[in-house]
Amino acid sequence: MIKTLNSKLYFRYSNGFNRIVSNEKLSIERDYGKTIGTDQLLRSPYNEKKGLLVVTGPSPKATYLASTQINFQKNIQQYNGDAIIVDPNNAHYNYRFKKNKAIDKSLNTKNFISRNSQLLIYLGFSIVVLILIGVGIFLTLRKQSINNGGNKNGK
Repeated sequence: MIKTLNSKLYFRYSNGFNRIVSNEKLSIERDYGKTIGTDQLLRSPYNEKKGLLVVTGPSPKATYLASTQINFQKNIQQYNGDAIIVDPNNAHYNYRFKKNKAIDKSLNTKNFISRNSQLLIYLGFSIVVLILIGVGIFLTLRKQSINNGGNKNGK
C-alpha cells in the first residue's frame, strides 16, 4: 500500500524503498533516511472527505519509533503539523504541509460561522439599524415634501 501512496506522501521513499528522501522542508542524508520513521496525515486518495494516517519507516524499528509518537493522547497533543519525523535518538520533528486543515470544504464555512457567530450577529443588527434609519429618513423627507404641497422649495 505504501508503494501506491509514495507519490502522495510528504516524506517519500527512494526508488528502492529502502530510505526516505529529502523534500522541500527537510534535507535528509542517505544513511539518516534509512533510520527514521514517519507519521503522515494525508487527505485520502480513496475518499476526498476522509483523512489517512500513514505510519511508516524503511525498517520495522523505524516504523515502531514513528508509532510511539501517536500511541497516547499526551504524545499527540505536542504536535501541530501533519507530518512527524522520529529518529533512533528519539529526536522528533513536526512539519506542516497543508495550509488548510479541513478535509471537507463545507467545514470551512461552518467553522468560520461558528468562530465568528457573535461578529455576524452584531453585523446583522447593524445592518437592520442602518435600514431603519434609511427608512426613517426617507419617510421624513416624503412627509416634508407632502406638507410643502409637493414643492421642493417649500413655497
